Amino acid sequence: MSSFAKTAASLACFAAVTMASPLMKRDYPVASTSVTPPTTTTTALPGYSTAPVACAPGTNGSAWEPSMYNIFPEDPDHSEPSVSFIRIATEENKAPIQQVIVFRGLPAGAKTCNINWDQAAEAERNFTVTDSGYFGVQQLDGFPYGEPVSYTSVSKFVNPDAKVTHGDFTYWDKQSKTAWPHFIGPVDCAEEIYLKLTLDTAQGYGRVFMDQDKKNGFHIDYTC
Repeated sequence: MSSFAKTAASLACFAAVTMASPLMKRDYPVASTSVTPPTTTTTALPGYSTAPVACAPGTNGSAWEPSMYNIFPEDPDHSEPSVSFIRIATEENKAPIQQVIVFRGLPAGAKTCNINWDQAAEAERNFTVTDSGYFGVQQLDGFPYGEPVSYTSVSKFVNPDAKVTHGDFTYWDKQSKTAWPHFIGPVDCAEEIYLKLTLDTAQGYGRVFMDQDKKNGFHIDYTC
């Protein structure tokens, strides 16, 4: 076989393999950022306040609108600035999207804490679920201050023995036209609480998006 024929055959083989292999699509922008730990002289982090939160014994309260960080298992060193919305996905032939939830400025005296989520009435929410919305939340042992927030940097704070608590967004974007609260489960109290959020494929592939505000999204309910 001539060298030209060999080259043509090699190119044809490469094209056939490429077309036969499904591509892992990445539908997120490229960006990078690191997070500076809060101090007594800065309030640069979203939702963080240096002022102490009152926590008289027997009282209770809630912390809303956490900072959210997108992380990408298929692109583990990719990092992005924090966002305010919920956005998780695990879909066939697409790169999964996970998130880290960060609540800051909780009272030091809180005794019991629960992670929950709410949805407002239909006219007051931006909330969509495609297929399964079954999700897991796992409390992290810390947060990668001083370096880009990525799947890699977050992984060192994942305790393999930590419990994964599940909730379900499935069909709630369509099922309820009125406001509705949803209980997820307890977490360890701290002035800052870090959680990893994933879409669990135990009930199939899916995608979830929700804008968070004082009526929609995750919140920590605590008692003092």
